[in-house]
Amino acid sequence: MNNPKEIEYRFKKTLPILSWVIMIFLLFALSSLIIIPEILCESPPVVGNDGARYAKTVFTGHEEAVTCVEWSPDGTMMATGSSTDYADPDGVLKIWDPETGAEIATFYMDHTIRDISWSPDSRKIAASSSTGYPEHKGILRIWRVADGSETLSFTAHERRITAVAWSPDGKLIATGAEDDSTLIWNSGTGEIIHNLSGNHGGIYDLVWSPDSSKLASGDGNDTVLIWKVDTEKIIGTFAGQSVAWSPDGFYLATGSSNSTCDIWDVGTHLHISTFSGHQWEVSSIDFSSNGELLASASSEGDVRIWSRDDARGIFVFKGHTGPVSKAAWSPDGSLIASASEDMTVMIWDPDLDGDGSIKDDFPLNPAVSLDSDRDGYPDEWNKGKGKEDSTTKSIWIDKFPRDPAASLDTDDDGYPDRWNDGMGYEDSITGLARDAIPLDPAASVDGDGDGYPDEWNPGMGKEDSTTGLYIDAFPEDHAASIDSDGDGAPDAWNPRMSERNSTTGLKLDGAPHDESRIEAVGESPGFGISLLVMGFMAVIAIKIKKCK
Repeated sequence: MNNPKEIEYRFKKTLPILSWVIMIFLLFALSSLIIIPEILCESPPVVGNDGARYAKTVFTGHEEAVTCVEWSPDGTMMATGSSTDYADPDGVLKIWDPETGAEIATFYMDHTIRDISWSPDSRKIAASSSTGYPEHKGILRIWRVADGSETLSFTAHERRITAVAWSPDGKLIATGAEDDSTLIWNSGTGEIIHNLSGNHGGIYDLVWSPDSSKLASGDGNDTVLIWKVDTEKIIGTFAGQSVAWSPDGFYLATGSSNSTCDIWDVGTHLHISTFSGHQWEVSSIDFSSNGELLASASSEGDVRIWSRDDARGIFVFKGHTGPVSKAAWSPDGSLIASASEDMTVMIWDPDLDGDGSIKDDFPLNPAVSLDSDRDGYPDEWNKGKGKEDSTTKSIWIDKFPRDPAASLDTDDDGYPDRWNDGMGYEDSITGLARDAIPLDPAASVDGDGDGYPDEWNPGMGKEDSTTGLYIDAFPEDHAASIDSDGDGAPDAWNPRMSERNSTTGLKLDGAPHDESRIEAVGESPGFGISLLVMGFMAVIAIKIKKCK
């Protein structure tokens, strides 16, 4: 059995640790009282792993991972590339009717097809691959879709070609390979015109500017270079590996191996915004035809729709069961095609509820999709459903659907947090008074509009109320509500009223700024707890000092 001195020694050693444990516990308890409004934690709606049921068409003709997908510029066809078998990976290129899902044509290459690109007139298709093992030198072939004839075959690059892009004017074709080189070809003759060298880590993606004068090349080191093609000069450097150029030519979108997407100003090279949401690397990124939306695909198997202007995620598509290698908008911007290692290609409609809006805050619920003032709250929810069982779940009905400034009602007490800038509550569209205390529904009732709540939350004092504001002693009398020293007597009563006929019935405060006149002064619970903790720590410190 331990002797008393040993017990005392251990107690002395344990006391400092015990004091730290108590302090950490108290800090944790206080931090748990912090309230984070749910509105700050909203995330885009998700079409779950059963999302394939939302697909307009599912293509299952490939026998191995689908590496790429591309719409024809006229929107009447869709091309996909893959390999036939893992052990003997011959490349397979299929042309489909996106409306019916019918297979139009099939072409073959020596190895897995890495990328494809249509001619601007939709008559030809180019596919990149490589020769077989062990050389794996780059090869590019071009077919005429109508009759299946091969029009050109380019063999170049020391390693396999991983990216191909036909210029918008149809005159040039760019190819990028694992050997870090980018070549510019004459699309009619197959002659190499330019050799661009500057990327490292292998070429990952290529995209032309709308005017065909510049080329963006993304590489495996998360670097995107912009080339002035005719001079072979680098005129810009950005972060990312997958890349897309906006239809107006002003913006560049990039996807990175660190799972983020970024928007850049091409002219100034300034970074505009970052989209976060993917968990794994971004395998592709694409602008919609109007340039307002982006679709990004990830190795984790999802496709996300983003708003370019406000960097807002609109919704997430999780229909695939494997990594998504490519996502591409249809030329009219109404559909998205996604290719995956699960051997499928899906065409799906971002306007899932059919209300005519892709940039839809509530894509799974047509009833709540109507948001007249675009404040993020639906004008109404589904008939016969409350906010709890609505498809949106956490979204509330909009009390003021035509007034975006007044629609924000954080505590849902029926008073807007604020009214339109430059407008008082008399001429606001809503006609409602401003909410003086927008985070505390109980304290939001402010009968005389003086900025003091008529009451605070039940069970809470004025110090620990969410609002931190004092209770209003005179909630029906605005003039008498001003009580500077908090002694329970108004600084003044209503003009034209004497102390006896004032609404409050209370007398004028003879010394309105004299805090010594406060009749009842009580320490706040927080102050008492602080004193208790400080006293306890002081006792421990003294005990420790004596023990030494």
